[in-house]
Amino acid sequence: MNLSLLSEMITPAVLLSACGTLILSTSNRLGRGSDRVRQMGDRVTRLEGLATTDADAQDEWRLVGLVLPKLVQRVRLIHHSLVTLYAALVLLVLASLVIGAAGLASIDTGRAALLLGLGGVLAMAYAAALLAIESRLSLAANLIEMQFIQDRALRRSPSATAR
Repeated sequence: MNLSLLSEMITPAVLLSACGTLILSTSNRLGRGSDRVRQMGDRVTRLEGLATTDADAQDEWRLVGLVLPKLVQRVRLIHHSLVTLYAALVLLVLASLVIGAAGLASIDTGRAALLLGLGGVLAMAYAAALLAIESRLSLAANLIEMQFIQDRALRRSPSATAR
């Protein structure tokens, strides 16, 4: 095995490691998103037991109506990112295998390896862009919830009730 072949195989391996790290963190994000959906479901179940004339319950229903669509979008984006990262992983593994097979068989498969590797890198970039969009949605949902909490706290503060 010559040294240049080994160095050619290392490049996809480094990208595989980066892709694996992204897959791990994206899987964790998907798990947290699923947990948030369950929490929202529990909140809806609790709200269904309250009178619809209760002002606090009405506020919470509004909050659910504002946050839940963002949460659904987030989970879908994370899932799509994860699938894209798995595709990138497959492409990078194939690139490495093509490079190794080319070295063993002494044939030129440079173009195939390059296209596979490039496809893997592009898939990783696309997944990262989706995750950036998801982060913006997460921030928007968090800001809505923080405003809800702040409004409720201000309404219940002693200075607000004294007026």
